[in-house]
Amino acid sequence: MASSAEQQQSGRSCVAAQSMRCLAEMCGIASLSEEACQLLADQADFRLRTLIQQGLKFARHGKRRRLRSADLAAVLRQRRIEPPYAYEYAAALPMQSVQAPGGKRLFFQESEEVDLIELASQPLPRLPVGACLKAHWLCIDGCQPAIAENPPPRPATSSAAAAAPAAPGAAAVTGAAASSASGVEPGVGSAALASLSTSAAAGPMRPRSLWELTVLGGRQSARSAAAAPREPEVARLRDVVCHELSREQQMFFREISEACVGSQEDRRTEALQSLATDSGLQQILPRLIVFVAEGVRVNSLTNNLALLIYLMRILQFLLQNPHLQLERYLHLILPSILTCVLGKQLCQRPETDNHWALRDFSAKQLGAVCSKFASPSNQLYARVCRLLVDYMARPRPHLASLYGCIVCTLELGQDAAANLLLPAVPRLSQRLDAAHGRLDSVSASHIRRKLLDQLPPLLRSLRGPRDSLDEYLRDYGSLGGELFS
Repeated sequence: MASSAEQQQSGRSCVAAQSMRCLAEMCGIASLSEEACQLLADQADFRLRTLIQQGLKFARHGKRRRLRSADLAAVLRQRRIEPPYAYEYAAALPMQSVQAPGGKRLFFQESEEVDLIELASQPLPRLPVGACLKAHWLCIDGCQPAIAENPPPRPATSSAAAAAPAAPGAAAVTGAAASSASGVEPGVGSAALASLSTSAAAGPMRPRSLWELTVLGGRQSARSAAAAPREPEVARLRDVVCHELSREQQMFFREISEACVGSQEDRRTEALQSLATDSGLQQILPRLIVFVAEGVRVNSLTNNLALLIYLMRILQFLLQNPHLQLERYLHLILPSILTCVLGKQLCQRPETDNHWALRDFSAKQLGAVCSKFASPSNQLYARVCRLLVDYMARPRPHLASLYGCIVCTLELGQDAAANLLLPAVPRLSQRLDAAHGRLDSVSASHIRRKLLDQLPPLLRSLRGPRDSLDEYLRDYGSLGGELFS
């Protein structure tokens, strides 16, 4: 029976901890704790997922949809690991199952019995032909010699295809001379290129393949080909498959985007509530995410604080919708949130405008994204932590951005604050002491207030009550006295 720890980890790990225990017993390790088994299972699951993901890249580069063992071997060679040999098997492996003690079923591979006497009496296969190099003429005086090594010449009747009329809904194949004059690949007409550009501009999402040529001309028998001229070959251009929106969806997208960033509070509240509860937004979700990303990019350059707050509220209510799949759009969501958190200037008057509220609100959304989508496969939590640590380690970081970095670290949880923020407090003390000017003084006061509000409870849980003031000053610099009190 699976333990409670295995039941909790079953949702995110495909390798059971009981498998790790069986492997350990096979290696002679009898006493292995449940925590160690679960840790080994998580590590094995992470390695397998990484291997399969990298192998799928090799399969896509090979223009295949099915993963092969050769792709996994290529990944191992890329990582300088010797791959296992003798696993090139095209067909499915036959598996058998038996009832094991404890009510479980044990699966094993059925082995075929081989007669060694019959195998030894078979004749040996022929040796393969050795590799050699052979030189031949590609062209002699402008003419290609008709030898086996060269490709066959084009038939003379293929030039008549340029004069054939195009079929309904199809583009005629142009000749080689017209293609080279216009800079177009032979076989694609100008009407086909016009249809392609029109279809590509219809939607923002690019399909897997833009076009596909289908030969419509039929082949005649040798007897009829001798009596009549050959049918011309016509190429049809398939329409680009785009995720287009209906007229109603376009109107809904326009209305909800205008309401979310408009000046009427009642319409904005109704639109945001629709974003949080509507189950039919998946079709327009890519447009909404692009709308938010482009809005943040433009308004961060123009320092429009109000619109940045409205855009972050759109992301907040989209994250609350349980019917939407936002994981595939994290590459657009995270830069938008981090821009509103770490931007140097987000408003026209940084001394008086409350851009600190935008940084706090955006940091909460970053924490929600990490808690909802972080997994051992994408390493989202580790990447965000690495970004924050690198920014705090800069020699002279901008104080407003440093405030956003501190708020993000606190939103990521108590472990992130203890492991990332506390070791950086001495450098933060030096940076705050060196602040000069009105803008830096305002930023330093906000940073100091945030640290003094959040760190003392954490320090009381990590440090003993017997620590003296001198120890605090030695460990945390000028902020040590205020943290101690």
